[in-house]
Amino acid sequence: MRCARRFMRRPVAPSASGASNSCPVRAATEGWRLKLEQARQGSKYQEVSSLTDDPQDIMNKTPRILFLEDIPADAELAERELRKAGIEFTALRVDTEADFRRALVEFAPDLILSDFSLPQFTGLDALRILHELKTDVPLILITGSLTEELAVECMREGATDYILKSSLTRLPSAALNALEKAAAQRAREAASAARWRSEEQYRELFENANDLIYTHDLAGNYTSLNKAGERITGYTRAEAVCMNITDMLSPEQLARAREMISHKAASGGTTVYELDIIAKDGHHVSLELSTWLIYDADSQPVGVQGIGRDITEHKRAERERDTERELLDALFEHLPVGVLLRDAQGRYTRANRKAAQIFEIEREQLIGMTPEELLQRAQITQPSGQPLQPAQMHSSIAVQTQQSVSPRPALITTPKGNRRRLVASAAPVALSEQGELGSVVVIEDVTEQHAIQEQLRQSQKMESIGLLAGGVAHDFNNLLTAIQGNAQLALRKVSPADAVRHRLLEVERAAQRAAVLTRQLLAFSRRQYLERKSVNLNDTINDIIKMVRRIIGEDVEVRLNEAADLAAVFADPTQLEQVIMNLAVNAREAMPHGGLLIIETRNMELDAAYCRRYSYVQPGRYVEIKVSDTGCGMDAATQARIFEPFFTTKEMGKGTGLGLSTVYGIVKQHDGHINVYSEVGHGTIFRIYLPVHERPTVAEPQAVPAPLAGGTETILVAEDEAALRDLARDVLEGLGYKVLLAKDGAEAVALYEAERERIDLLLLDVVMPHIGGHEAYERMRALNGTTPVIFMTGYSTETVQSRFVKHNRFIEEAGAVLLQKPYNVEGLGRKVREMLDSSRKK
Repeated sequence: MRCARRFMRRPVAPSASGASNSCPVRAATEGWRLKLEQARQGSKYQEVSSLTDDPQDIMNKTPRILFLEDIPADAELAERELRKAGIEFTALRVDTEADFRRALVEFAPDLILSDFSLPQFTGLDALRILHELKTDVPLILITGSLTEELAVECMREGATDYILKSSLTRLPSAALNALEKAAAQRAREAASAARWRSEEQYRELFENANDLIYTHDLAGNYTSLNKAGERITGYTRAEAVCMNITDMLSPEQLARAREMISHKAASGGTTVYELDIIAKDGHHVSLELSTWLIYDADSQPVGVQGIGRDITEHKRAERERDTERELLDALFEHLPVGVLLRDAQGRYTRANRKAAQIFEIEREQLIGMTPEELLQRAQITQPSGQPLQPAQMHSSIAVQTQQSVSPRPALITTPKGNRRRLVASAAPVALSEQGELGSVVVIEDVTEQHAIQEQLRQSQKMESIGLLAGGVAHDFNNLLTAIQGNAQLALRKVSPADAVRHRLLEVERAAQRAAVLTRQLLAFSRRQYLERKSVNLNDTINDIIKMVRRIIGEDVEVRLNEAADLAAVFADPTQLEQVIMNLAVNAREAMPHGGLLIIETRNMELDAAYCRRYSYVQPGRYVEIKVSDTGCGMDAATQARIFEPFFTTKEMGKGTGLGLSTVYGIVKQHDGHINVYSEVGHGTIFRIYLPVHERPTVAEPQAVPAPLAGGTETILVAEDEAALRDLARDVLEGLGYKVLLAKDGAEAVALYEAERERIDLLLLDVVMPHIGGHEAYERMRALNGTTPVIFMTGYSTETVQSRFVKHNRFIEEAGAVLLQKPYNVEGLGRKVREMLDSSRKK
């Protein structure tokens, strides 16, 4: 039968002693008996903590007997019986399970004499513990009484013998018999081991190798398999010798194996190759095989012998490394920063996709470049614009210093002409064990972040300038109110023919021009008074387009492109006319020899991507006003400052520098934003975005001003500027009113408390020392006052309104109106009369 085949088994050499007819087992047994019979003296029980005798040397040592007995006297009787028989031994008594378990390890007994019944423990328990620990120490039960059923059960559980305590005379022979059997078993094991050691060296190598070793005949029938082969394949040797190589190989692998066999049969020698086999449980095992032919006595090949190293884990680790490499390659490729690897020769050997995108250079071109070549190709400079030297390149510094280079900024101009701001860092990289150094460079494109930071910085700067401008305008408005009002009062007292009248008119006109400047400052600081309503910007632009054409001249062509479905915005149309006019004038000055001005409107949806570029913008629906020209354009430095008040590129005395700052302030006050794009020699584009107002536009009738009228009512005026107090008194008294004056809010409250029954109107400055106008008014209302109020201010409605919002009130709810400084005599008289008439109707 095939399964009974054996292949090239060499005979085992005879024993060196020549005693081929001797029995090692019998010799071992006799040795035990001689040792026991030569016992000459007894011994007391010993407390043994640790005994580590080799079981192979047990024949040369005194046997160790473990007594499992809870009654010391019974243990001593058994010991006396053994010593009476001349048996020499070392004894140890235990009476609990825990001590029994410990003694099996530390005392290592050759024989156990156990009582059957112990407190919480029995002889059967002891036998089961021996099974559990897989120890073959013989156990003899010594008991006072034992039923036949228990005796049978104990023998079934592995007891060597059992003896009644009433018949201890049989104990020595039973003990010797048990020791002899144990010795015989050990002797048989020793003989078997000796025979195994006497096998030829090939067999030891075959069986003890960590690698799979096998043989098969030329037909592929396995004839041997070592233990490592059993472990690796899962087949036992008996199973393997009944199998052919076809049973362990897939069709693809079988073809390769047969090819290797044919190759060896034809050429001989050793063949090394990899092969996957199918183990018994179905999983695949990768082997690295070294195979050669086996020859018979006539030097004819009769089979193949092979050694196979299990490289499954190696292959798995290799696959994991490949997977990890692929993962790292994917990570390298998709990093949000650019990465360049430089070798020891100073050339870039690897570049990721982002690096190619940043430099706008094909990756194939980047690879192989030197830092010097990249420096020239990308026009890399320092942030100041100074050229960067090759030795200052991050990769060069990292190699030279053998230290990491902290992030440093740089500017580049890509081959496509795009300017970018970068932050780059580098670190040295060991390329070999010989100390070759390269470097890795990490490049981050911070152009967008820098732009956002610049926008924030510019916004903060403009806000600071706006605060300053608003404060200046407020104080200046107080002065202008006094100048203009007194000039107007003086004009009423001089005749048309008086020479002084011309001077007073010049003062009035100068004050009016100065008031225009302060309004522009207030517009920039977003503190001017707005009369906002729902507006269609097409209508606003059409209202002033003729004026725009007249102002900019015939040498500039004006085109108007309006969206037919333009949404409404919530705005002050007069202020938006000012925006269009200022931008048109700015465009005209940029086209001294003529050109083209285009004004366009359209609806826009500003999404999250846009708002990431402009962090101060909220996403949503907007109306865009685009004003573009073909003028001389602006450089970056000019663009950075065009919205600053008093900044101008004109000659001294030819401009205030408030035109574009006014545009900026008006747009911001309307919750919009403005962007500018310009290139020198290529014109300028302004884009204004105003949020859409969902309410429909409604045409409002134009009010016809009524003739100026006076009255006899009593008015309380609170103003901290003495000139303005006197002006208000003169104007109002000139119109027939009775006037009470207060220099601050506290004095006004005191006057009101004393005279509130006859006071018909309050005229309060918003900003005064100690107590402002809004707080003074709140205190007056607390006195159950219902007197109407007019607030005077050099600031805007929004500024005044914010003070009331803090108290959860609004100007309208308080029954108040606002009088913007600088006001003229007629404006003050008309506002007072309107407020008095309105309160009387209520």
